[in-house]
Amino acid sequence: MIKFCSLYSGSSGNSYYVNIDNNKILLDMGKSLKKISDALDNIGEKIENIDAILVTHEHSDHIQGLKMLCKKHDIKIYMTDKAKPEVLKLVETLGDENIVTFKAGDKFEIGGAKIKSVKISHDAVDPVMYSFKDSEGRKVSVFTDVGEITDAILETLKGSEIAVIEANYEENLLKLSRYPSYLKKRIMGRYGHLSNEEAGFLARELAKNGTKKILLGHLSRENNTEKIAYQTIENEMKFLKEENEEIDIDSIEIAVLSREENGELYILD
Repeated sequence: MIKFCSLYSGSSGNSYYVNIDNNKILLDMGKSLKKISDALDNIGEKIENIDAILVTHEHSDHIQGLKMLCKKHDIKIYMTDKAKPEVLKLVETLGDENIVTFKAGDKFEIGGAKIKSVKISHDAVDPVMYSFKDSEGRKVSVFTDVGEITDAILETLKGSEIAVIEANYEENLLKLSRYPSYLKKRIMGRYGHLSNEEAGFLARELAKNGTKKILLGHLSRENNTEKIAYQTIENEMKFLKEENEEIDIDSIEIAVLSREENGELYILD
């Protein structure tokens, strides 16, 4: 059994709820403890029932809630061995006894939840993303803050029934934005983020490999819109249908995740 819900997804903060065979995990704490607790309440869950927190990398929109969490709750926090020193610098309330480390690319388990970490390209220290499997082999994957698409990412995403993929920016909006040129280059570079068009490529690969729910995450407030991101992916699905009529694109759900509100609670059982 898998339950999955995006609590927040965007450049202002990220957090996802993943329940694998009743092992309850938060992927990132990129909002305040109160906001994440409130979001969990909305789906009938409590922060004190969370078994573990996985950290993708040390940027504030992924860890800002850890400081208060560590003051109030005793929850194991998982991160790569190389990311640990950076996170400890930024979260002074985090004790070494609460940290569990692994190497980027490792597979490990939390209770019965099978987890695979994947090294990604982003301007952080040893950033990773994750896929999760339950006891029946059902899989959900979350891939955002990715500067480039690698074979390892494609291989990990294959077979995901639910996949969150990054659609951070629309290229023309970014080029015309008020951002300074160095920041535009950083976002579009191999250590930045994925564009709508790159998300479209990933969506096609997912559709060809059986994914039924494609969720677009980490949209930029300045350089993208929900409508443009959704339309880009929908167009890619239409092109894919023209190339391969056997693919039932009508059975594939495409949704854009909200920056400030819960997404839908998905249940696979």
